[in-house]
Amino acid sequence: MGARRSRTVAAIVAASGLLVACGGSSAQRTGGRVAAYLRQVSVIERQLAAPLATVTRMSATVGRASGAGAQGSAQVATVLAAEAWIRRLGGRLAGLPAPAPAAHLRTLLVRLVDGQAQLTDQTARLIAYLPALRSELRPLSHDLLALERVLALNQANGAGAVQAVYAHKAAALRTFAGQVGRIAGRLRRIHPPSVALPGHRAQLHSLDGMGSAAGRLAGDLTSAHTSAIGGPLRQFDRAAAATGTVALQRAQLAAVRAYDRQVQQLTVLSAQADAERLSLARTY
Repeated sequence: MGARRSRTVAAIVAASGLLVACGGSSAQRTGGRVAAYLRQVSVIERQLAAPLATVTRMSATVGRASGAGAQGSAQVATVLAAEAWIRRLGGRLAGLPAPAPAAHLRTLLVRLVDGQAQLTDQTARLIAYLPALRSELRPLSHDLLALERVLALNQANGAGAVQAVYAHKAAALRTFAGQVGRIAGRLRRIHPPSVALPGHRAQLHSLDGMGSAAGRLAGDLTSAHTSAIGGPLRQFDRAAAATGTVALQRAQLAAVRAYDRQVQQLTVLSAQADAERLSLARTY
């Protein structure tokens, strides 16, 4: 009886040892998979360093006049190439099979790289947009000044001379309306990033309003309905001031704050990913 009990105890002990050994082997395999995953992630992150540095360097050129022309095109091409590389590496990162303990880290990293690619796209569009906007609007000041000079003519002797002055003013107004219409048409073919969208829309509203008012004024002067020009004149003044309103300033501020929140979210994601990576490294 004693011998049988001894053999049973020995069998239980042996079985327990086997279970422990199997459990230890499973933990080791999981730890190995986590370590391998972290190594693969590190390789991709090292490859991401160069395009991200390029984006940071090119971001410093945003808003500079030198961003126009061939140089601007080269800058945009450089940022777009960086974006393509970031998205490609982000795809590799998303495609890495992550062991269960690293699933949360994988989610954080994929969101982080996707956000970096989105901000890179905004940077490229902003580098292209601002010089293009300046270039398209550059003739507007000259056009406005030329129109003001014609509209300031108020001396005429006789009905015929008065009609001639009206005709001259109407022609200048139609010319101006055509010019701002062409500027607005070209601006509509430019696609600003979200951070510049409020100002872009306000500029189009201003151009459309001035063009419409100029056309109405020209019609009133041609038909000698000078008593009706007060409405179009007020419309013209409101449209000309549309890019300096408090409402626009608030919209632009909101857009900038939204952009800043995107940047801050990436900072938070990066910190969370670092903390998760450190926790995995310590645990496995």
